[in-house]
This record gives sequence, C-alpha cells and structure tokens, in this order.
Amino acid sequence: MIDEIPLKKIRECAQYFPDPQLEMILDSIAEGNTRAALWRSIQPQNDITLLLWDKGNNVFYLSGDLILEEAIKEMAALIMTHIKDIAIQEDLSHFNIHTLSPPLEKALPQLFQDAELYKMNKFFYGFQQPNLLSTSAELANLQYKLIDTDFLAQDHYQNIQYVQSEIDWMWPSRKKFCENGFGYAALLGESIVCWCTAEYVSTKKCGIGIETLQTYQNQGIATATAVHFVNYCLSHNIIPYWECDSQNIGSIRVAEKVGFARIQKAIVWGGEFIL
Repeated sequence: MIDEIPLKKIRECAQYFPDPQLEMILDSIAEGNTRAALWRSIQPQNDITLLLWDKGNNVFYLSGDLILEEAIKEMAALIMTHIKDIAIQEDLSHFNIHTLSPPLEKALPQLFQDAELYKMNKFFYGFQQPNLLSTSAELANLQYKLIDTDFLAQDHYQNIQYVQSEIDWMWPSRKKFCENGFGYAALLGESIVCWCTAEYVSTKKCGIGIETLQTYQNQGIATATAVHFVNYCLSHNIIPYWECDSQNIGSIRVAEKVGFARIQKAIVWGGEFIL
C-alpha cells in the first residue's frame, strides 16, 4: 500500500534519509522553502520504502527496500502515471534519482519504465571555516550587490531575467525567496555577469546555486561572488553547502578556492519522462 505523507510530517521521516545533503533538503522542505512531495510504501513486516520528490532541483530520493515484486509494481505505477503526469505538466520532465540502498538501485529500471537512465557522480561540499573570507582580490570595475526584493525589481539590469528564473525554479515563489532567501550578484556597469543564490534554505543551513555568463568565466568572478555569499552566510550563522557534478571542473575549483571541503560523493541517475 502506498500513501502520500503530508509535508508537515517530513521531519518524522528523517531517520530514513541518513545523508548530510538530505538533512539540508528536508529542513528546507519542512520550513516551506522547497517544493516537494513524499510517498510511503508499507510492506509485510512493516518494511517501509519512501519516495521523496524534491521539486527544487527535480530529484527523486528513494530510501528503504523494495523487495516484493508487487510492491515494486505498485511504486512503478505511481511513478509512471500520477507522478509522470504532474512532472510533464509542471515542466519537470528531466529528473535525477538518488537511491539510498542497493535493492532500490537495482529496481530503478522497473520503477522508471520507458525512461532511459544514465549514471552520474555528484560531489557534495560543506563550509566549515569559522572566519569571514578576504575580498581583497576583487576585480576592478565590478560591483557586488545583495540579491533581495529591491534588487529583483531592477528591471533595467541586463540579465536580471536569469536571476529571476533561477529563483522561480528553485523556490515555491519569488515572494518566499524575498522573505527567507538571499544571494549576491556581480555587476559590470548595469549588466549582471554572475549570480549566486541561496537554495534549500532553513534556519541554519543553505545550498548554493551559482552561474557565470560564459564570456566572463575563468576570470575569478565566480570565486569573488561566492566569497560575498559565504561571508553573508557566516555573518548570519548559516552553514552553506555546495553540490556539483564530478565532471564540472570549474565548479569544483571555485568551491575549493573559497574553502569548501568535500563531504561525500554520490551516484545519481538522470532520466526523462517521455509523452
């Protein structure tokens, strides 16, 4: 039997997601800063499997053991009908999957039928230095501005739509970001060339989303913008975290230059729901 669990009870399920990245995500969901849905499959002898749909980065997290063939078929039916329909309607067709047990990973082809899956490796970093970082190496002619309600209203800034789109993707609403989120942007004149926004925000933790326009990459701008972001976190007693693909050398370099230390490496599967 599968039932949907109200998100107000999500912290009661924390024991099934013993993972530092998921701790951050669950806290953000519980505080209403990340869209999500959660289902539970109960099998004989009270074996429980949980399916968490993080709609921020569009990742499915599976925890527990699906051993019985009937339970696998029931979960597959939920995914390939109800969840698939919602994903397509909400423009979430491209997804990632992170399983927390070998039996669940083995069952993925049955659970996500007709979705061609491919394997990726992800790195997850945490920032544990206690002191503010130096900003003395900032580049000339660049300004670094806090991303808040006033900043997002500056429609005359070139590329403001990219920052707004990033927030609209990760957050339940732009209003929610303005209440609980923050970020930093690097500007050259009136043009935004790099932006770093908070995601998965809770009282003491947050993730980082960072992007630099291609023309301005490899010039130290992302590093300087991330330093401003991290210093804001430290001054507000928030621990920032950083995730990236293991093949994203640029992101890895920035994270390590700023002072992030790798916590874990995870295998993640990518896929797409097809009409």
